[in-house]
Amino acid sequence: MTRISVVIPAWQAAGTIAETLASVAAQTRPADEVIIVDDGSTDGTAEVARAALPSARIIRHAHGGAAAALNAGFAAAEGDLLAPLDADDLWLPGKLAAQEAALMRAPPLAGVGGLMETFFCASMPPQARAAVRLPVGPSPWLLSGALLLRRAAYDAIGPHDEALRAGQSIDWMHRARLAGLAFEVLPEVVLRRRIRQGSLSSRAGGADAAFLAMARRAIERRRAAAPPPKEEP
Repeated sequence: MTRISVVIPAWQAAGTIAETLASVAAQTRPADEVIIVDDGSTDGTAEVARAALPSARIIRHAHGGAAAALNAGFAAAEGDLLAPLDADDLWLPGKLAAQEAALMRAPPLAGVGGLMETFFCASMPPQARAAVRLPVGPSPWLLSGALLLRRAAYDAIGPHDEALRAGQSIDWMHRARLAGLAFEVLPEVVLRRRIRQGSLSSRAGGADAAFLAMARRAIERRRAAAPPPKEEP
């Protein structure tokens, strides 16, 4: 019997984490454990989380970014299936059940994603919303909260790159694809991704540089994996 560990990195998420945890508690296939990694929050995130889901395990972590918090949570997890979730996003009730079933049907799969809907946080002012164009309709997603991953696959590829301040999930997935791991995207919505002003403003704090670093690493890995050119006869 499989065990599912939900891992939620959380930083300054007091305003959203209770709703996020409610979506975890509403799963038709309950998680076997829920781990919240409080990444040095100063807004009472851990206290709100404890009140919202008393059964969750809370790990206090010095602020080191999403990759470090996610790695800490995965290291502490006991399940053989790992389900990451951002602290301001929401799951649809059948998410874990559908993805676990897909993995059981296809043992070669390393992980399963699904479709994602994007929505604005109610606290986001109209002028900030006007500057963002949301996707029209659900879109395929294999990263972050849409993914259910086999623990063995995570261990084979290794932890997220903690030197990256953003894009760590994209970077990890690129490494997994290069290693030949197989993934599937279910044709149903499993995740509702919240856009809030704080998450957008973080791009001014170095996220653009992090995405550039991630892109450079991806290019370097492709070059290293490419076969050498054939010599002319």
